[in-house]
Amino acid sequence: MDFDELQKNWQAQPINMPENWLSINAGLTEQWHKQQRSVLRSNLFTTIGFAGAVINFVWVYITFHKGHTVFFGGSLLFMSVLLVVYLGVLWQGYALKKNDPTVSSMVYINQSIKKLVWRRKTITHFGWIYAILLWAALMLYMQEVTTGGSLAFRIGAPLVTTVYIFGIMIIVRKTKQKKQLKKIDSLITDLQVLREKMEA
Repeated sequence: MDFDELQKNWQAQPINMPENWLSINAGLTEQWHKQQRSVLRSNLFTTIGFAGAVINFVWVYITFHKGHTVFFGGSLLFMSVLLVVYLGVLWQGYALKKNDPTVSSMVYINQSIKKLVWRRKTITHFGWIYAILLWAALMLYMQEVTTGGSLAFRIGAPLVTTVYIFGIMIIVRKTKQKKQLKKIDSLITDLQVLREKMEA
């Protein structure tokens, strides 16, 4: 085995120095844990809100399903499934099983970057996908429940709902989402720089 091959094999070995890594990067570690706590709080509140919404959908169906077409129950079921799927996406960005700092530092860093990238995609892409699907479900629902109403009601209800859903998405994107992405991007950059230093 020549020297170059020996060097490559040595560099490929996992770097097990969690205590050193944590002591040098205490600020970065605290920033990561703070981000995780913030996501956990947000996910818990969202889960509680979605649970309330699903319970409300069930109540609406039981109370008002008589005399309505399949679109009525279908739209409520569609919205309930949509909420559950979206919760799954949200919780995917937060691992209940915390990163193990006793594993290789490189593995620890790569796991953290992967979670942050998923969280970024959740904020930038899945929020809009969710909004569009929710809008579609509500339009089906309103098509059913506004039948027989006045022209102003049949036009006004979907219009107000559309403005509300996409208006909220635009406001959130320009305010809260911008701050969240800035924090996530900063963490990703810091972790990538640290990884590059360890690989050097």
